Amino acid sequence: MKYLLPAMLLFAATGTAAQEMLPPRTSSATVDWQAVRSSLIIGDALKAKLAAIKLQGEPAQRVAQEDSALGSLNLAVGLIFPNIPLSPVPVLLPLDTADYLADLADRGIAGVKKTASYLSGFSASKFFLPGPAGYDAAFLLRTAAVPQLRDLQYQGEVELQISGSAVLYELVSPTPPAGNAVTGLQGKFPGIRRVLHEGLLRYTFVRYGAPYVVSMQCEPRAATSKTVACVEADRVAEYFLNALQTAGGTPVASRPAFRTALVERPSRRSPTFTYHPPGSLIPRTGFQNADNGSADRTVYATMRFPIGQTPAFANSQVFMHWGNCFGTGMDPVPHNKGDAYHCRINGRPLRFFEGQAENYDYPWRDNFCEMRDWEVGRCPAGHGHQGQDVRPPKCIEHPSNDARCKPYQHDAVAARDAYVMRSAGQEALFLVVNAPNEHIKFRYLHMSPSRMDHDGMVTNKRVSEGERIGKVGNYLGTENGTSYHLHFDIQVPTRDGWVWVSPYMTLIASYERAIGARGAEVPEQVARAPNLSR
Repeated sequence: MKYLLPAMLLFAATGTAAQEMLPPRTSSATVDWQAVRSSLIIGDALKAKLAAIKLQGEPAQRVAQEDSALGSLNLAVGLIFPNIPLSPVPVLLPLDTADYLADLADRGIAGVKKTASYLSGFSASKFFLPGPAGYDAAFLLRTAAVPQLRDLQYQGEVELQISGSAVLYELVSPTPPAGNAVTGLQGKFPGIRRVLHEGLLRYTFVRYGAPYVVSMQCEPRAATSKTVACVEADRVAEYFLNALQTAGGTPVASRPAFRTALVERPSRRSPTFTYHPPGSLIPRTGFQNADNGSADRTVYATMRFPIGQTPAFANSQVFMHWGNCFGTGMDPVPHNKGDAYHCRINGRPLRFFEGQAENYDYPWRDNFCEMRDWEVGRCPAGHGHQGQDVRPPKCIEHPSNDARCKPYQHDAVAARDAYVMRSAGQEALFLVVNAPNEHIKFRYLHMSPSRMDHDGMVTNKRVSEGERIGKVGNYLGTENGTSYHLHFDIQVPTRDGWVWVSPYMTLIASYERAIGARGAEVPEQVARAPNLSR
């Protein structure tokens, strides 16, 4: 099916369909570009240099109003941060723009030092993606190399990310905590706040009318030589914030309001595809033994279903057959294929066989808020799974272990046209989407890192919707570390930074397009009984 409006969500208005799926609520930032221009000082010598550079064939997209200070800045910084004028919000980077521009004016391109020498000790950008929704960038820093940070116990490498977004997703309660004011940075960033949320230390602020977030991972426990504690991460983040300077961006015409029309679902009804309501967990499998998760009916993106073949089955990996009950106890402990057991928390009858028929059958089951150790602010108890597990079409029994499924038999595909954000060797693969009226991240887990490395699925690779990006696997720290499935999740930018949101209804909408038929929501009282025939 061709999407008539790929950046907007269209809903059918027949029957009760309008109540089944909801569009995201978004707002737009209003940037004070006059204040940006007033803060810039670009000398005539540099303007002349840049004019000469342009005459030598500099790509046109680097230039915006080249006779202005902002246009000159875009052209100059665009030499080392490509496409920077594409951002509709001012791009803030840890770039010593005065030193860089002076070198460029005095010595030209040939005389400019390596990019990293202008980045206050940070590496050249690990990831830099400007586009119509804003920009995202990631930088690495070795704390031992920065004199101001050499007293930290952790002297290794850390990653900091910054995002500026023209598109903000307005989430209904629960929302992230407000955080605390950061006294020492109020002079440079009035209103800046600090919050530790969903495993990330975040600093959020508004500058020139645009919202920004700087974030990094840290551990809440005491500092060690191997992990950066949050108390030390504060020092690193504040060093990064103090290094930020305006580096570019381009004003755009007034952004149209996001249209809350409804999503177009197939008119044909599927005879087989059914799903439990969003937020309906397997009984007692939520944090603190809750039955309910996030009843979020939002379709956050019009996207391609992330597994290349159908049918596919969204359900739990740890509280269904062969699952380990997330360490809550199995009774009796199974050992051989087909052994009967149950999770002590709910008594649900299970078999020790990953390919058990119920694992590869409808109805689908939401597990966004299923019991895990992760912070998930959108879940009722504040903890959950962060995403949705999806099994591929079938299980092929593993030749060396008949209780297991053979991995790498089915394709994982790109949900949208996007850029990859992933370092070599990492298990997590992010797809970052920066499009008109849409700013979103998709994460894929449990594919083989070595296979992804071989395929070149690393930071800054551009992929197209539907393109194969890997094979569904069972990698979790090591091969065979989990069941054969794909973990898929979604993050969206809010005024409090990037937030995990439930992908369940988004996956349902994309699956309906994949199979060309509409599914049916199943009330709990008529859900299919467990199938233990295999």
